[in-house]
Amino acid sequence: MYDLSKVKFFMQCSANTLHHNWPLMQAFNIRLEELSKGHGLTVCVTFLKKKGDESTWALDEDCYLDEGKYYEQNSTELEKLFYAWLVARKNFYDVVEQIDAKIAGLTDSDGEISLAALLELYKKFNYAYVEEYATALISDYFVVYGDNIIKEISDKLTKEQQKNITALTSPLKLPFLGEEQLNELKIGLRLIENKEVNKNYKILSPDTKESILSHQKEYFWIRNNYKYTTPISCNQFFEDIKHEIANLSPLEITKKISELQNYEELLKKKKQQALAGL
Repeated sequence: MYDLSKVKFFMQCSANTLHHNWPLMQAFNIRLEELSKGHGLTVCVTFLKKKGDESTWALDEDCYLDEGKYYEQNSTELEKLFYAWLVARKNFYDVVEQIDAKIAGLTDSDGEISLAALLELYKKFNYAYVEEYATALISDYFVVYGDNIIKEISDKLTKEQQKNITALTSPLKLPFLGEEQLNELKIGLRLIENKEVNKNYKILSPDTKESILSHQKEYFWIRNNYKYTTPISCNQFFEDIKHEIANLSPLEITKKISELQNYEELLKKKKQQALAGL
């Protein structure tokens, strides 16, 4: 029997929603336990508010720390799960393509599909989703375990040494959101140069509209979540770009663009300096 009175809970923000809660727990608690005996998530309490639009988790802290340490020390088990994930990921995308094709064939002249047929397709999707998600979720252990290690180290360091640790733990490549910001800054600089910042989107020059449209096609989905699909319009991106460059001079924007374009080279230097300073 699992004694909840002895669990040391910690709160974590989540991207979870009510309809997604069961598949998530199915993957993290049950399926991961089957794939890696004794290492599935022990307990998770989900709190939902605003009609399920916002959620937080209460998680077993000792479980997270113990499992992070276990996988760090057992690379063979970690490797086994990694290769299982590669197979499960491919199967998931194959199943999605098969379902897309079947939906097209099962849809009637009114664009409807029977509930029975839809349920069968959902079962196939859910099985493939849980199988892929189960192995991927061990990364959640590492987030908490890694943060705990970094905090223990940082607490013993000077401010300069803490800056070095930050440099050493930064992503090696420009993160996806950094790429999106870089593109926005480039468009923003063009808006300033063409004196279009204060114009209405509808009367922007064709070239500017084309650059915003290209950006929108690449990043329209970035505010989607498990509950809502909210594609971002060109007009909204135009407003976002204006907000991004607000109170920045062309020189400051150019500097930010340069820093993002040279992210990897600059970070490499920072990491070298950090290693020398430790």
